[in-house]
Amino acid sequence: MRFIFLFMTVLYLLAACKPRQTARKPDTETQTTETATGIESAFYIKSKVLDSLEYVRVFVQVELKRGYETMTTEKFINRFTGNYVVAPDFGRKDYLATGSIFFAPNKVFNAAKNIFIIQYDLKKLPAQASGVLILEVSDLQTKQKAGDEQLLRFTTPKLRDIFTLSEAKNSSLPVFSNFIRIGETLQLNSLTGQSKKMS
Repeated sequence: MRFIFLFMTVLYLLAACKPRQTARKPDTETQTTETATGIESAFYIKSKVLDSLEYVRVFVQVELKRGYETMTTEKFINRFTGNYVVAPDFGRKDYLATGSIFFAPNKVFNAAKNIFIIQYDLKKLPAQASGVLILEVSDLQTKQKAGDEQLLRFTTPKLRDIFTLSEAKNSSLPVFSNFIRIGETLQLNSLTGQSKKMS
């Protein structure tokens, strides 16, 4: 009788126990696809303008953050696009000018790992004293967008509109960081041909 009771108890415990499943890792292909579609991707843009007294040169820095693999300039050009509008003032919906930002190979610079700077020239509006440049850069693959705004002074530019700080090793591009490293050599540049090294 005791044997039958023990046997029934063992059967009951076995029936109550669910088979344990081994956790399976997601397929590598699925992980790659999620990263490639940019589910967790993010990028940011900053802009600077430089007045040549005849036209305005616009610099747009695009910094790729999480979710992006290391990207070459060619891949960046094929994946991203940009456009701009010039409004009379902040918050205005009527536009004075619109256009696309052409990501040409000679206008896109790989400043650092996954940091790219796009350069293009904007015609001045002689009948307009000032305006607001509204920029937008889009990732064609993830459909994400990032924007920035800059005040433009067409008729009476200030000194900060004409001069910018650049690295001595690449004087054609402005410095976007808000700090200067100890021992770093910078150059004060302008599109008017004036420049001066600063250490």
